[in-house]
Amino acid sequence: MQTKGQYKDFVLEFDWKNLDAKFWDSGVYFRYTEVPKGRPWPGRYQANLRKGVEGNVGGIKGASSTGLVKPNEWNKFKLTLKGADIALEINGKPAWKSTGLQFVEKGYISLQAEVPQGGKHRFRNIFITELTGK
Repeated sequence: MQTKGQYKDFVLEFDWKNLDAKFWDSGVYFRYTEVPKGRPWPGRYQANLRKGVEGNVGGIKGASSTGLVKPNEWNKFKLTLKGADIALEINGKPAWKSTGLQFVEKGYISLQAEVPQGGKHRFRNIFITELTGK
């Protein structure tokens, strides 16, 4: 699922639950402008939903945490992007805060519900709040 419009600074809140007790893998992509030909997913930033690295964003120093996700239960993510800054709350607790977002200033947001190897997810209560101002 991809947003209709593109976002610069925003807060993305959603609940997610893995549907496979042994393995799960999906993600939330953001600040991308297109999906490269021959790939089923964007080449931009991803907040991972893979087992063991839930919420981690590759390529961003300090954007990782462990121990806040409840496997096989509903989990709540709150992802905040403002300029080059990014932060994540998991289940109401600060997971990490970092900086270093690059490339495009504005882009789409998408939720990946499953990957070819499996790892299906369900999503609910999805809210995007666009941040404006200085």
